Amino acid sequence: MDGKKLKEARKILGLSQEEMAAKIHVSFPTYNGYENGKNIPKNKHIIINNVLKEATSREKELITDEVFKRESKDILIEVLLELKALRKENEEKNDLIVQIASKISDESKINLFSNSQMDMLKDIVKNLSSEVEKIKKADLKKSASAEK
Repeated sequence: MDGKKLKEARKILGLSQEEMAAKIHVSFPTYNGYENGKNIPKNKHIIINNVLKEATSREKELITDEVFKRESKDILIEVLLELKALRKENEEKNDLIVQIASKISDESKINLFSNSQMDMLKDIVKNLSSEVEKIKKADLKKSASAEK
């Protein structure tokens, strides 16, 4: 039995030598001897192999968690870039609306716009605001998921 592997497994599982000794049902000095190569486990191979398998499984979980965090970060960056583009598009449309409104200086020209055209402009602004809010909510959900 390789004491180094046992020590690595113990560390992956986040256990002290005392906790590991209890886990494999031996005394602390006996376990300490296993890690240091002074003692050879007798009749404990099955238990120790199970502990090594558990450590391998936990190590895979940690690696998977790290990959998931990286992927989540990439997705979050992509969503933020899309949100930024939508904000810019929204700003450009708002600027256009302001320009149109500023060019129409007197009341007679304003009355030339039909109610449907004004409603259409309001709907455009409303829809853009709604899309930005949806993206913000999605962004918050992804941020919350990423933190878990």
